[in-house]
Amino acid sequence: MSRIDNKKVNKKVTESLIKAGAFDSIYPDNRFTARAKAMDTLVSSSRANGFGPGLFGEGGILDEAVKPWDENTLLNNEKESLGFYISGHPLTRYRKTLSSMDIVPLSYVEEKDERADVCVAGIISEMKSKAKEKGITAYLTMEDETGRCDMLVFPDLYKKSTDILKKGNLVIIRGQVFKSEKGAKVMAREIQNLTEMEISTKYEVALRCGDFKETAEKLVTIKKLLGDAPNGKDSVSFKFYLPEYCVIIASRLQPAGNFAFEAEKITGETVRIL
Repeated sequence: MSRIDNKKVNKKVTESLIKAGAFDSIYPDNRFTARAKAMDTLVSSSRANGFGPGLFGEGGILDEAVKPWDENTLLNNEKESLGFYISGHPLTRYRKTLSSMDIVPLSYVEEKDERADVCVAGIISEMKSKAKEKGITAYLTMEDETGRCDMLVFPDLYKKSTDILKKGNLVIIRGQVFKSEKGAKVMAREIQNLTEMEISTKYEVALRCGDFKETAEKLVTIKKLLGDAPNGKDSVSFKFYLPEYCVIIASRLQPAGNFAFEAEKITGETVRIL
């Protein structure tokens, strides 16, 4: 690092490389911890010595207790530095819950008929607005794991949805397909914030009941996860099938709790939606 021309590879460039995962292999951790440590090392070495030494252990102090990045931070940093996601997509953790709804992948909107009713979900990646005689009209670009699609929001709906219509928000939009020479877009009729929606969903979680201590720890973690989910408390029933499996039936959980996604990480088993 000390031999690198700082005019070509300055601190900002190195930050972008860290956010993109270029230094993940330097630290023997998962990518969430590796990138947090790399960024912490860069910041501490810059303060101590000015930019240059430190990222590869040539200077600076590495705090072993650095808090790992959460998934949103990691994905947002990838998007910021590369212009796209490489480790996943913000919508992925909601996909299992959304499977109970009639959601159309954004890449399929083009195949729909003119004026067809559709319901789509995604993240607002671009947004601009234009003032007209009847009010402000918004032009959005939404992205999901399959592609992107433009949305048109007329003044009345825009006025009702100003708190939701922000770049980076996850939303569900219902509307009609409109086609032109530039391609298909959706004229929005209803907009909802995905992270605040109330959807009654019943889940089945299978937990292997092997080592007692390990099983107990997983149950405690799942209990906390249920408590963190909106409407999660007092809405869970348990069915035990010993000695191999414990099946947990959880109902009336909102997708904002990301229950299915997180439960699969805890148990290593597929969560079913009933």
